[in-house]
Amino acid sequence: MLLGEYAVLAGSRAMVSSVNRYATVQWSSRPKKSSLVLSSVADACDNSKYKDHITVDTRNFYRADGQKLGIGSSAAVAVGTSVFLRQQRDSLALESALQGHRTASNGIGSGVDLASVFHGGVIAASVQPSAIERLSSFFEDLHLAVFYLEKSASTKSMVARCQRSEQWHSLTNEMSSVSSVGIEAYKNRQSGDFMQSVQEYGNLMRSLGKAANVPIYTAQMERLSHCVERHGGVSKPSGAGGGDVALVFSESAESFDTIAHETGLEKLDLQLDTLGTHFLD
Repeated sequence: MLLGEYAVLAGSRAMVSSVNRYATVQWSSRPKKSSLVLSSVADACDNSKYKDHITVDTRNFYRADGQKLGIGSSAAVAVGTSVFLRQQRDSLALESALQGHRTASNGIGSGVDLASVFHGGVIAASVQPSAIERLSSFFEDLHLAVFYLEKSASTKSMVARCQRSEQWHSLTNEMSSVSSVGIEAYKNRQSGDFMQSVQEYGNLMRSLGKAANVPIYTAQMERLSHCVERHGGVSKPSGAGGGDVALVFSESAESFDTIAHETGLEKLDLQLDTLGTHFLD
């Protein structure tokens, strides 16, 4: 029923894309304790009495060894639960998902990941609810690969720790500026300028991690970053960093297998998906 997502650039205006990993939502005759996200969204929909009879299958968001990939499972649960309870894919369903997800995450998060899951495709948007801008899929001379960084990360924990840094505001303001420039470069199909923005944004994430004493750039991410640079590409962690997955952009798709071999990191089988949240026949 739903999609995962990953953040390409984030700031006051973020660029996010949906991927072809689905979660499915259905009724269950046998009640079970619901997750915090599911429960909070059901409350936001004024349908809390049904929350223990909803099941969400998120197996596609995990590796075979049980490790979470970090491609938007909580966003998929939130949007899926809301659309399922309302039985409509409308703006009220997205607003209820946003409200419930924020409750579950103590107010942390822009909600752009939920908008991505809801709408599908590549979008640019500000803090939700607000208007979204649909962008084209990646263009011919720009290629993307997603690498697994061998550990799961908690976005809520990472962001909370970074917010305590004295450089939080200055660095995130710079990130917002870089994000805006990168989105415009992407819209104008200027792959070189876009890749430069990705590189600059990644460097700012690394600086924030050092300032907050938080491992936004893990050892695996550093290993990947150095290898990608040697092969003429750019990379950055997806989302808040600290593990999960990394995005690698290159003008040469052939370099991705070489990078995987040299770093020992897994290149995930993910593609962009434009379908968005939908009902199954």
